Amino acid sequence: MSLTQAANRIWLPLLGAAIGAFTAAPSLSGQAPASVATRTSTAGAQTSVAADKVSLIRRILERTKAADRVLTGIEEAIPAQRAANPQIPKEFWNKLLARARGDAAHLVDMLVRVYETQFTVAELEQLAAFYDSPVGRHLIEAQPIILAQTMQAGQLWGARLSAAVMQEVRRPDDQRSQP
Repeated sequence: MSLTQAANRIWLPLLGAAIGAFTAAPSLSGQAPASVATRTSTAGAQTSVAADKVSLIRRILERTKAADRVLTGIEEAIPAQRAANPQIPKEFWNKLLARARGDAAHLVDMLVRVYETQFTVAELEQLAAFYDSPVGRHLIEAQPIILAQTMQAGQLWGARLSAAVMQEVRRPDDQRSQP
């Protein structure tokens, strides 16, 4: 496998892990892209609400530290990726992190488009008000701890389930059929 193929193979899981760290913001899945919304004035002229909407989205992304969380996710995923892909030189990982940090504004631009398709201006105003509230600010600060503890709980739960299923599978056939 070439270095380029190896780098491409690891990029999607790495980015997926980073996006997983971005849980403080609302869900990004779902609807197809929507066209830019417009508002009709009393004179009949249409004025774009896109600027207002984009401003609200950027405010939410800033408050939730969206780009920082994605970058942190990438930084946290790289040691495991390095270990799993020893054929990729260390220089690649260092340059990848530097490039990701330097290109964070592009990520925010991409997230703006995602939010634009998922929320109305009214919904964005409600989200912004929530993230500006004391409980919203607390959620933003607590989210990394919540994520880490949720991952630990999920790992423990998964290990318990796996052990139980493994015991069941290892039983002789005649014992499996008994309740």
